[in-house]
Amino acid sequence: MLPTTTFRRRHTLKVGGERLELAYHGPNHTADNIFVYAPDYQVLLLVDVMAPGWVPFRNLSQAQEVPNWVRAHDRIMGYRWTTFVGGHAGRLGSRADAEAQRDYVEDLVSQAKATNESFDPAPYFQKYGPSGNGYAALRHYQDDAAREVAESLISKYTGRLAGVDVFADTHAFSMIQSLRIDNGLLPGAFGIRP
Repeated sequence: MLPTTTFRRRHTLKVGGERLELAYHGPNHTADNIFVYAPDYQVLLLVDVMAPGWVPFRNLSQAQEVPNWVRAHDRIMGYRWTTFVGGHAGRLGSRADAEAQRDYVEDLVSQAKATNESFDPAPYFQKYGPSGNGYAALRHYQDDAAREVAESLISKYTGRLAGVDVFADTHAFSMIQSLRIDNGLLPGAFGIRP
């Protein structure tokens, strides 16, 4: 069935004496993911951005727009809510949960930036370059760079956010690639600057 009401940025839905404030802040997990806020109950719903008590699912919850997915964490904190519904985490979230995941994402961005700037790909191309296997050089370089970022996150967030030992490497890979592609941050060792 096709929708009968659409909106570009904001829409207030009133049904049965209840009010929901719908907001679109641009693509994040998906191109059409919206914030759903019930102000009378101080409840916020946003699926596949924050997972209360957990790190995001694999590859930053398969985010289609990583920079805006990252910004969504600050937007979540900008609402006046006491209960958060994340979609798949298995429980409702608190502001402390949101702060913990926002801290994780901020550390992930910071570590991925530092690794992008300092991790030298030259040895990988020296090792695999003579054979002409550039894909092997890139694969091992990317895996090792992601592993470096993941190890710092795992040591800091084990016991604080569940699943960090399972998905930190996929988060690191996705963030490193997003910083390179979406934000134009390319490793200096390639001799390319934005």
